[in-house]
Amino acid sequence: MRRTHPLSRGEAWRRARQLVVDDPALGQIRSETPGVVLRAGYDVTGSSRESATLQLRVIDAARGTTVSIHIERLPTAAAREALRDLWRERLEALA
Repeated sequence: MRRTHPLSRGEAWRRARQLVVDDPALGQIRSETPGVVLRAGYDVTGSSRESATLQLRVIDAARGTTVSIHIERLPTAAAREALRDLWRERLEALA
């Protein structure tokens, strides 16, 4: 899921990172390059042993900054659809 916003890279990072860390399903942050990328566990099923991986990226764009959320290793197609809808709404409200 990607959305481009008329924000500076720094502001887009701060807002997007806050959205991610405020999500109760977020697990341990596995790696982070501030202003660029964050990778963390994401508990979709309630079992940390079956954790997915959420990745946040912030990318320069011609008119602002693109914020990208990608979630790997989702257990079902239904989980994929539900999370796509959830993060689409969150990314659209970011600006």
